[in-house]
Amino acid sequence: MKQSSRLISNVRRLFGFFRGTVVLSAVILPLSIFVQRPDIAHTLGEVSFKSPAGVAKNTADGISRTVEIENLRGDLSLQLVTSAERNLHRTIWSVTFGVGLILAFFGFHWMWRLCRNVENGEIFSAGNLQLVRCLGWLMIAEAVASFAVQLWAARYVASFINANLSFRGLQVAPPNSTDFLSSSMASTSVDLAITQIIYGLLGLCLTEVFRQGMKLKREADLTV
Repeated sequence: MKQSSRLISNVRRLFGFFRGTVVLSAVILPLSIFVQRPDIAHTLGEVSFKSPAGVAKNTADGISRTVEIENLRGDLSLQLVTSAERNLHRTIWSVTFGVGLILAFFGFHWMWRLCRNVENGEIFSAGNLQLVRCLGWLMIAEAVASFAVQLWAARYVASFINANLSFRGLQVAPPNSTDFLSSSMASTSVDLAITQIIYGLLGLCLTEVFRQGMKLKREADLTV
């Protein structure tokens, strides 16, 4: 019992530390976003390119054929010289970090509260039931939000490039959902989103376990 209480206490402190780190990051990160040095290249996100068709010659038989590279992508790093480039960087990182910090804060805070309740001997309670349910929905919301933000950022960067920049021999992929979803850029995000959704559904299933436990506890209390 003492080992279990010590473990829960340490986990609660860990989540409290993470929560404090998120709050501190919410203060520090905006300063790094809005204090921009033009002599340093800043990463704006991943960009998907369409490679124009080219002619390749087989070294064995000398036959020429048309080839095209697919799934060509990379991180766009750019020196922020113009005001439009600085606004692009601020908008992307503000939205990305803002959504991530908000979701992370609630996740760590609710886990801290759950550990605190368990540490105090409160197991099957309406408060814990609500916390587990909130954590399950939070994981699902985080999966959907992170994928939506990545899709939005890819379209936003692609629109900016098409309007302001040009790459020799390459064409930026059109900023539409179909091209993004069919590219390899989205495959990793989709896998992570599915995993998070599964964990979120498992968390919602745990709420039913908590509810049944609360029901049995009430029946036992009435019997006594």
